[in-house]
Amino acid sequence: MAGIDNLGKYGQITNAAKAAGGVDNLIHNVEKTAVSNAALGLRVQGAGIGVGVIGILAVVYKLYQQKKQANATAQEAARAELRDTISAEEPQQIDNEDRN
Repeated sequence: MAGIDNLGKYGQITNAAKAAGGVDNLIHNVEKTAVSNAALGLRVQGAGIGVGVIGILAVVYKLYQQKKQANATAQEAARAELRDTISAEEPQQIDNEDRN
């Protein structure tokens, strides 16, 4: 095989195919390695996206809870103001009824 070594990349591919048991086996091995490498990259990418989505959802939930609390506080303040207004008007209504 000394004559193949001087053919560069073609010689290397030919030697690799012979070592793999033929061209079909070499292609199968290359495909299997490529799929394994891609799958690992996709898993890592999926995990990163999952963590990002969970983080975004956590921030949105926290903002929702803050808004909900602010609304509850505003509602309670409005109720208190309404109670105060009604309480302040009741004596005037009684006074008006007493005069009649």
